[in-house]
Amino acid sequence: MIDHLTTFISIDPGFSKSNGTGWCIFVDSRPVLAGLATADDHDATLSVRCEQIRLKVPTHWGGGTPLPRVIEHMKIYPGPRQKGDQNDLIDLGYLEGVLAAGALEVRLLYAREWKGNVPKDVLQARIEARMREEGFKPELPKAEEKRGSVLEGIGIGYHVVGRMR
Repeated sequence: MIDHLTTFISIDPGFSKSNGTGWCIFVDSRPVLAGLATADDHDATLSVRCEQIRLKVPTHWGGGTPLPRVIEHMKIYPGPRQKGDQNDLIDLGYLEGVLAAGALEVRLLYAREWKGNVPKDVLQARIEARMREEGFKPELPKAEEKRGSVLEGIGIGYHVVGRMR
């Protein structure tokens, strides 16, 4: 939980063809809009793909100053706890920086901070249950990986406002 944040955007960065970057805007501690941002050209350079995603992630709500951003931050784990290609984390770190640019406030959260060691399917079911309880019904992608990215963008926001169980 981040005490003073009530209006912000939470972001789960990713840019592979299968998932993308999930995001959710919270206003007065309630989710109001969520979506998925993907690169248009997955074969483009890293900087081009990141810029394509940045342009699809909202930065303001109702005009005024840029929204504070809470972004999931990647962590390199030692030895046998590693998952996937650790070099991909460098690209995701670059994407984090591009998404943070221009914000007056940025908070980075490690995945372990907001979701612990909960299996992905259990975590996403909890996020969906919270959404149902609150009547938040964003349009979610049908593809499982893309849907998961949006749900995790929402889940990060629920953690920030202290409603992720």
